[in-house]
Amino acid sequence: MADLKVTPEFKETFLSMLSCIPNITAVCKLVGIHPSTIDKHRTKDSEFDASIREHMEQGYDMIEEEARRRAVDGVLEPVFYMGEEIGAVRKYSDKLLSQLLKAYKPKKFNPGANIKVGDGEKVTMTFNLGGD
Repeated sequence: MADLKVTPEFKETFLSMLSCIPNITAVCKLVGIHPSTIDKHRTKDSEFDASIREHMEQGYDMIEEEARRRAVDGVLEPVFYMGEEIGAVRKYSDKLLSQLLKAYKPKKFNPGANIKVGDGEKVTMTFNLGGD
């Protein structure tokens, strides 16, 4: 990995990439620096650190919207017959839809679990694994 000088221009490029790929290690590999270099600059520059968090949130929002699109709108997958594409079928992701529902409405779609443990003493334990 190169020892690049982290200039304001470099920071701008790095932040822009984080909006598309919200993974510091992955972006560091793409630009050829070690993640510890970014860590040092985040520690020294609170504005840069805040910008990293903001751009990563933008990246997460983009990924979340893509998951929603695949779950709700679906994606077209080509259909082949005898080696030739003859059309397409729209496929939806029930798993993504389920995950989105659990994230947005955890009390309704991810209520948790109730576990009862008894050894003659009638002990009851309740674990709420859903959010809120």
